[in-house]
Amino acid sequence: MKEKQIADWILYSTCDEDAYSELKALKVSNEDEVLCVTGSACRVLSLLAEKPKNITAIDFAAGQNYLLELKIAAIKNLTYDQLLGFFGVEQMSKEQRWKYFISLKDKITDEAFQYFCYYCKEIKEGVLYRGRHEKFYVYFLSPFLHFLYGKEFKEMFETECIERQKEIYFKKIRGPFWRLMIKKGFSKWLLKGILNNKDYETEFEVGDLGNYMLKTLDHTFSTHLAKYNDWLSMMINGRYLGRHAMPHFLSKDSYESIRNANTKIEIITMDLVDYCKKVKNERFSVFSLSDVSSCISKPRFNELLSQLPRLSRSRGRLCYRNFISRHKIPNALSQKIQIDVDMCNQLNHSDRAFSYQFEVALINN
Repeated sequence: MKEKQIADWILYSTCDEDAYSELKALKVSNEDEVLCVTGSACRVLSLLAEKPKNITAIDFAAGQNYLLELKIAAIKNLTYDQLLGFFGVEQMSKEQRWKYFISLKDKITDEAFQYFCYYCKEIKEGVLYRGRHEKFYVYFLSPFLHFLYGKEFKEMFETECIERQKEIYFKKIRGPFWRLMIKKGFSKWLLKGILNNKDYETEFEVGDLGNYMLKTLDHTFSTHLAKYNDWLSMMINGRYLGRHAMPHFLSKDSYESIRNANTKIEIITMDLVDYCKKVKNERFSVFSLSDVSSCISKPRFNELLSQLPRLSRSRGRLCYRNFISRHKIPNALSQKIQIDVDMCNQLNHSDRAFSYQFEVALINN
């Protein structure tokens, strides 16, 4: 394969979403046919652990789909201990990771194999922490935060008492400099750097972004133990601190469930809106669209939503997240796509990936 044909390296390698919220919202059964944005592949795998009838995973970035292939192959063919070492979550030599990758050659497409051969360094380092997005946390944010508050965060990630955690946060961390750093640091410039994709049509619709982020952090540190929060661990420590704080798809139970799943999986590299326009009627019962609103303009997003009543079976379920954009269900579709306000409120309170606002809905075709 010629160098110019190699797709860009992946943006996301692990999840920055709370899959437990997704599963609560979508209530996936073994009769469901799921349409899912691939992204880091973690959410797809969490849905796969529920053993639906089939999953169609779609992403316009070929690398993200190759990553899904690799993760499925690794889960299906490596022991749990081997898997965690191969992904980089636990210790393993670079040579051993590469040996395991070579052993998976016949379990993934040739395109995926050539892709990861080209980016062999990322496999040898442990692919789960090697996305462009994740490297921001590993190489910049985590070292910076630990330089400022290393002792305090160490204490926070050791405690199992939420009241003690709140005391550490509000009395030892959330001082004038923290507030200034969060309020001024979360800017359009920074977020464009974190999102790190020139193709995103990002719309900033949160008025005071810094204040919003400070409030969500206050809520998170007041309600969720950092010790067991995989996303907080990744953001602050640049890694998962142990098997007690893994993403849903990497838990031992999910690993076993995915290995035993007979779900048919179709992986498509294509623009999501264009795909939805050409799919037959009543194709899906579940729509897991991640934070797609961060990637496409509001007119394009509305174009996507307008297809869902046609694509959905009766009382299909939809879940997506808003972050810096606030793409709501337009009034013209409110009778066919009905927001579950109670569920949205529940998830906005309980979700451990603190920055998102949920949109959960039933679809009437």
